[in-house]
Amino acid sequence: QKKNPKERMNKQLLLGGVTRRCSLFTSSSLLSHAHGSMMTRIHVRSYTTQAPSSTTTPSSSSSTASMAEKEAEAAINNATFQEDHKCLYELRTYDIKPEYYPDFLKLTNEFIHLRTAHSPLLGYWTTEIGGINQTVHLWKYKDLDHRATVRATLAKDEQWMNKYIVPMRPMLAYQSNLLLRLLPQSSLSPPPQGKSAVWELQEYKLKPKDEVEDWATSILAYIDGKKETTTVPYGIFYTDIGPLHTTFVLWPFASYSERASRRPDLFGDSGQSKNDDAAEFIKSAYSKLLIPTPFSKW
Repeated sequence: QKKNPKERMNKQLLLGGVTRRCSLFTSSSLLSHAHGSMMTRIHVRSYTTQAPSSTTTPSSSSSTASMAEKEAEAAINNATFQEDHKCLYELRTYDIKPEYYPDFLKLTNEFIHLRTAHSPLLGYWTTEIGGINQTVHLWKYKDLDHRATVRATLAKDEQWMNKYIVPMRPMLAYQSNLLLRLLPQSSLSPPPQGKSAVWELQEYKLKPKDEVEDWATSILAYIDGKKETTTVPYGIFYTDIGPLHTTFVLWPFASYSERASRRPDLFGDSGQSKNDDAAEFIKSAYSKLLIPTPFSKW
């Protein structure tokens, strides 16, 4: 017996099955468009971290530090759906001057630990297709007050400023950022295979008259019938500050060939979206292929 998509979504919320189903629906939505002409919607997965206790004494052993790191990692992996969707996610894009691109990546690799000591980095990628000499990174904050505190602390961190910011600034050609929120019906889903070799970031701009909830409901119902064959997206987001009526989906793949093999499950051989209910809400779309840096979590 067929059920109304919204009824099914509400039932999943009651049963606590939101995380997987919402993660699935985002992936089909993103893949339904071709690279370079996709809608503005992105799914991204994140985790809540807790800073290691500041009460550790100088006499603490390295094993104690290791334990603190494991506890922080556990806090990330055990983050609840409620915590994830209440947080803010900052998506930053840096265009690097071509002559400085290798040096920028080397510098960031060397000193990124000074930055991640203040807030969680969910992913840091280089753009393979859809941008040139470009990096994309995703940061997580509890709220805007938390972000403001982190930024103020970083500005006073002499090591961060002198070792990274000062030499990095001349390398930049352009910077942009957005603040995102996780869709209320969804949760973050780390790649089952661990660090993925290829990622696809899809952006969907919805028609102003339509609600994100309507789009999400349609995708959720569509993906439900394909959950055995489709790749689960890392996360699904909508803009809180930035271009409105915009969503983002972030997909992990083990390889280029895996991405190619998954497309027919969602779009068919033609590459066109088979989900007419979701497609009617979309005004435009865009996608990028990303490669994780050595210091990216996934």
